[in-house]
Amino acid sequence: MNILPQKDFDHVDHIDRAFIQRLQTQIRASKQALPPYAAFFENRIMEDRRAFNGRLVAAGIKPRFITPVQEQHIKKRTEAFFQVLPRLEAFLRSSKKAQSYFHLRKDEIKILQADHGYPTPVPFARFDGGLTPNGFRIYEVNMNCAATPGWVEMIYDVLRQLPFWSEFQKAYNIRYHTPWIKRVYAGIMENYRAWGGRQSHPHILLLRWPAQYNQDSDRLSFGFQEYGHHAIVGDATQVEYKNGKVWYQGTQFELVVRWFDLDHLLYDVTDMYRDILRAYYDNAACIINPFSSSILAHKSLLAFFNDEQFADHFTEQERQTLNGMCAWTRIVEKRETTLLDGTYGSLLSHIVEMKDRFVIKQSIGTYGRNIYIGRQMNPKDWKKVIATAVKEGGWIAQEYMTLPRGQEPFVSARGSVSSRPINQDIGPYMINGTYGGCMARASYNLVTNLMQNGCFEIVGTVRKTS
Repeated sequence: MNILPQKDFDHVDHIDRAFIQRLQTQIRASKQALPPYAAFFENRIMEDRRAFNGRLVAAGIKPRFITPVQEQHIKKRTEAFFQVLPRLEAFLRSSKKAQSYFHLRKDEIKILQADHGYPTPVPFARFDGGLTPNGFRIYEVNMNCAATPGWVEMIYDVLRQLPFWSEFQKAYNIRYHTPWIKRVYAGIMENYRAWGGRQSHPHILLLRWPAQYNQDSDRLSFGFQEYGHHAIVGDATQVEYKNGKVWYQGTQFELVVRWFDLDHLLYDVTDMYRDILRAYYDNAACIINPFSSSILAHKSLLAFFNDEQFADHFTEQERQTLNGMCAWTRIVEKRETTLLDGTYGSLLSHIVEMKDRFVIKQSIGTYGRNIYIGRQMNPKDWKKVIATAVKEGGWIAQEYMTLPRGQEPFVSARGSVSSRPINQDIGPYMINGTYGGCMARASYNLVTNLMQNGCFEIVGTVRKTS
């Protein structure tokens, strides 16, 4: 049974095709493969006016669209998820049984127990999921650093340069949640004040790990500078913690924005990261997102939201909402449970017999790695993955979600533009537990991550639905 009207999806498909047609017309009229200003950051469309053969026209050229009805539905579900997130954090902090069941390491438990100084468990996060007439459903939540805001601003800058965009935006009354950086800044300062910060314009250090190049954090630092802050991007291994203060290149920082994955601190264990960890344990600086948010991002914790053994943590209304929103997820282990088809039985037998309906993932992983899709594997290799998952512990079996396919523009070697249907996901962005807009990804692959040949897109709300 559909919970979102099909007519809204049909209308969005119409706008997608209209945009691609306008892009085709523009390129024919300009007599060049693509306008030179469309080339930007790493998803380049042109270099020296030569199109990438058969390459998906990346972010900035093709936006995505949703209707007000769809957006309100997304907002309701995502905010309901974040309302119960403090409950999960408290459960993991207090229950040794939960810590063991979700295979948390001692250093992860120590991080969970540390007081980060403000009440919001995860100030910034991005969902990864799909939007269909059956509703918005998720398969992951990025609570590490959730890069998005700076990218959205850069993409929107490029989009506005398309000669036909202004007219097209007015014709369909398309609205974007910009400027994103302003709202991210407000969210950061809200948590800084709650932490106890009193400076009107504290120095802001945006930390990333060595050799990481991320235009998203660069754009944020420029934005914070425009608000009157001394804001720089730094290397997490170069932080110094001395006399109870955080220092970077001779400057003291009281506000740190974490723009890197926790994996590098805990799983590439080196002494290089010890100073920023010590500062976190001592609550010597306001660090956003807190390191504890990375533990809440473990894929295994999605089981908390729809495994029947945790049902007592939710009201009936919450259970209905979260079951409808979260892909069926279980930790891979020998047990009986409510299966994907609603019956009760052996989890391992169910995963083996119904492999085409499942994905198996390691609980900790980024960039689309260590994901095993049953329908792409032979039975023998699938059983080996299951055996590894049981042996190592903490891996998950998750319902395979068929992502919707939508029209995207492609460029040929001759510079012409055509349209093809490919996989599309959508990623609502959360600021202090409140819906703040969406980004999206598209890919030929079943895994749409940017590191798996995906592309990044911004999402606008179409106000005219007739």
